[in-house]
Amino acid sequence: MTHRQHRVLGVDDSSDDLLFLQRALAQTEALALVATVRSGSDAIAYLGGEGRFSDRFLYPLPDLLLLDVKMPGIDGFGVLQWLRDHPLKCRVVVLTGSLADTDRHRAVALGAHAVCIKPVKPSDYGLLFAALEASLTENGDPVRSHASQARA
Repeated sequence: MTHRQHRVLGVDDSSDDLLFLQRALAQTEALALVATVRSGSDAIAYLGGEGRFSDRFLYPLPDLLLLDVKMPGIDGFGVLQWLRDHPLKCRVVVLTGSLADTDRHRAVALGAHAVCIKPVKPSDYGLLFAALEASLTENGDPVRSHASQARA
């Protein structure tokens, strides 16, 4: 039985983190990386279908947004605020290098479905995405049932 592939947009200013994300997602069956962008302003343009992202065939709306919080310019909180003002049917998982309680609470208050610490080792991305993949294929609601595992 084949499962629907859930489209993923990765947003991170770190080219290394985006590379790890790409490699790990290539190993999953249910998650398909449709694009990566390196800034909050590009994420907003992508999600809004603006400028170079206006062709939805080339730049489809994601089902899952993997969002770094700490970025120059418009950060992940700015993207979450934009999403709050422009609701999309997209789950948001915030990935951060440090999990300060104030950042976690702020991200959730702005609509993030989960806040996870970025994996330290590239191989740990696979564990995070396996939990996301299992959650999506079980009930269509990513990370709700696996958020505590992903935070470990």
